[in-house]
Amino acid sequence: MATWNLRAIWTVALLSLAILPAAPSPCADCVTWEEIRSSPDARSLHAMAFDSRRGVTVLYGGVHHYSEPVFDDTWEWDGETWTLRATAGPGPRLEHAMSFDSRRGVTVLFGGYTDTAPARDTWEWDGARWTRADADGPAGLWDVQLAFDQRRGITVLYGTVDNGGAQAVQMWGWDGRSWTLLDADPPDPGYPYRMVFDSQRGVVVLVGADYWGYKTWEWDGASWISGDDGVFPLDFYVRSFALAYDERRGVTLAHGGVYSGMESTWEWDGSSWTSRPDAGLTGREYHALAYDSRRGVTVLFGGRARSQVAKVYPVGDTWEWDGVVWIQTHFGEVWSSQPHAAYDRRRAVTVFYSGNTWEWDGDAWRKVTQDGPSYPYSVGMVFDEVRGVTVLFGNTYEDYYLRRSETWEWDGSVWTERTIENPPARDQQAMTFDSDRGVTVLFSGWQEVGLVSDLWTWDGSEWRLLSTDGPPPRAGHALAYDRSRGRVVLFGGVDIDGSPLGDTWEWDGQEWTLRSTSGPSPRWGHALAFDEERGVTVLFGGVDRVWPYLGDTWEWDGNSWSQRATNGPSQRIDHSMVYSLAGKCVLLLGGYSSNGDARHIWELGYHELMPDSDDDCDVDLLDLAAFQTCFGTDRPLGHCERFDADSTGDITLADFEAFQRNLSGPSPPD
Repeated sequence: MATWNLRAIWTVALLSLAILPAAPSPCADCVTWEEIRSSPDARSLHAMAFDSRRGVTVLYGGVHHYSEPVFDDTWEWDGETWTLRATAGPGPRLEHAMSFDSRRGVTVLFGGYTDTAPARDTWEWDGARWTRADADGPAGLWDVQLAFDQRRGITVLYGTVDNGGAQAVQMWGWDGRSWTLLDADPPDPGYPYRMVFDSQRGVVVLVGADYWGYKTWEWDGASWISGDDGVFPLDFYVRSFALAYDERRGVTLAHGGVYSGMESTWEWDGSSWTSRPDAGLTGREYHALAYDSRRGVTVLFGGRARSQVAKVYPVGDTWEWDGVVWIQTHFGEVWSSQPHAAYDRRRAVTVFYSGNTWEWDGDAWRKVTQDGPSYPYSVGMVFDEVRGVTVLFGNTYEDYYLRRSETWEWDGSVWTERTIENPPARDQQAMTFDSDRGVTVLFSGWQEVGLVSDLWTWDGSEWRLLSTDGPPPRAGHALAYDRSRGRVVLFGGVDIDGSPLGDTWEWDGQEWTLRSTSGPSPRWGHALAFDEERGVTVLFGGVDRVWPYLGDTWEWDGNSWSQRATNGPSQRIDHSMVYSLAGKCVLLLGGYSSNGDARHIWELGYHELMPDSDDDCDVDLLDLAAFQTCFGTDRPLGHCERFDADSTGDITLADFEAFQRNLSGPSPPD
């Protein structure tokens, strides 16, 4: 939706009030899509600082992968849970710096890159909102570092500046009111460099490195003292490392290196560096560290890791160092462009398979095993609620061309391959579980002989071919089981010529029936799930041939299709949908999206629609008129609280942009 002129929209809103129909009866909860974000997205070049007053680690900004997307979100970690605190503030940026001013109780952020030039703005976070503290900070600094000097009560800034074509370094101090140049010619330890404050000895520790060595410097508020020089303590392939000061143990912790298994964790005690074990921690660069003084651990988040084939990729996991060992405390977002998911009704978890096996309990992901299927190609996965196991059917390559079909089962602890005669290997098949007849249903897909309209069932002992008649053969279709009517619902796919299909069929256990040829546009790569709470089969996404991807939501009630919503997940294909019995909602996971946001979980179910001020389950011009009365409000109360989308405590243009994305009433003229 294009960004409209605020004054023009308000004018249209007021003129439209008299002609709008009466609002339906109020409903506090509306059926909407809601994005579930359990942790920050995988990223690098972000910044973190520990807020000792509130006992949380604050994270801001960074970039997902090289150039986009650049983030402007604020997260906090309390040792158990990541919480998204704000989605607006200093603006999207990377390579900025943060530290916590313990005297004034604010997190200070400076600089970074907001576009092609280094920023010079200073921001402060008080736990509720970001405030721009100074518009005229040091100019032209990049590779900035911040550390709060507790003895002198100032935030120390160190960075590189272009000095007449030659690079030079500078050091500045921030007292909460203005910046002061502390040293126009401090030592240059080499690049990359990092900086922390050693509170026990009252010195700023500056560590820099290049491929020829490293240097450690310390500043006592008056002069610099050169520390340990020598062979670089981190692994040879390091391009960026991170520092944090461990107050309990009185050491500076350094971690960096893109290859696992190398000596990547070191500690500085004021006289020498000591290598520490870091088994289990994935090697990485461009990550961030912050020391949690309340729990006595150093928190690590994100960065770029490197695969065995030297491919660099962003990570979003959380680790903690207790002085002895690194422990992974949060796995982050789990994503796959071709996810395979099933909801385990007995254990109330969503099982997710992408080469590794993960489980989602409604709050966080848990990696349960790396063992099991050898990542078979074109997988179908369902939960057999009669036997209490997740059933996986897929194919593995025996050589470059030939495939072998496999059936595996997951009982919540181990994967077991079932050594039985399988249906022929195939691609882009569809599966669902028929709970009334207690069987897994498999239909059609590309086989070596082409497309075949075959329907198979699996009862835990054998696969049985039940039908070769019915819907035309297809691939890329989707199945769901309608528990209220006892029918398998099929929609869409592509035929032998690659033409998309838009027909709806149902299987009653004995025969197929064509139910509809209207409704959603012909497509493939979509997903279906039956919503038990509302008794409808939900369809989302897919693609009409190759492009563009679709992002529409439809519902089938057994007689006809109706379009539910246009707002929600981004357009995508090859995603997975399941019904969560515990959450009473449809979950959408993964897939391939053109704008890269397919890594989040979405829920379709009853939610409070925040910008809906009159509780009519529609964000329309009546709500826009209410927004006008709240715009500019500081610390809003009552219905105005609903418009504070970024939780900053005031109603600003950022909140209007969020409101506009939900606006579904009459559109104003161009």
